[in-house]
Amino acid sequence: MSFTFLPNWMRELERDSPLGPLSLASDSLRGCEALMMQGDAQFLLCHQHHNDRGRFAAPRFLTKIVGADRLEPYCAPDDDGAPLWRLEEDMEPTPYLAYSSESGLRRILDTTVMRHRRVTPLKTVVTSHLAATLSSLAREQRGIAWLPRTLVNEDIAAGRLVSCGDESWSVPLDVVVIRPASPMDRSAEALWSKIGPTA
Repeated sequence: MSFTFLPNWMRELERDSPLGPLSLASDSLRGCEALMMQGDAQFLLCHQHHNDRGRFAAPRFLTKIVGADRLEPYCAPDDDGAPLWRLEEDMEPTPYLAYSSESGLRRILDTTVMRHRRVTPLKTVVTSHLAATLSSLAREQRGIAWLPRTLVNEDIAAGRLVSCGDESWSVPLDVVVIRPASPMDRSAEALWSKIGPTA
């Protein structure tokens, strides 16, 4: 999201007045959670599924929804533009580009698609906590990957990636900002007030 969502969102927030100095730490969700729990970060920007608030539920934390996305399965196309692999209930073993356990998207997939669909024919060939890494490998015909739609819009438009599953394989996502419920310094509270209503 530091490449796809954050720059445009910051421009929106700065429409009326500058935000002031910010320090950005980009890491896996597990790493960012650790920063928040240790009090080393004031805000966490991440994907979240509406059924799972994870470690940051009320009353200790406050959440605001600032965007929406979808986690969808993609792969490279063949010479005719069709998916090299297609997700089906009775599919053959398929190379799978998976998120590592540190990734928040892995957590979301495990509690949605992987729990409710029969996906045992997936054969993990690469694991990474970075969606950008998995999208690059998908373009190189290494396998299928569930990727945020906002990350791959340009690849889809250029025909470098194609959807390889119907709507039942996709997961709606919220883009959220999370903060501790306890009072913060004046500049952090001013930024929070710019963001909008609490979810």
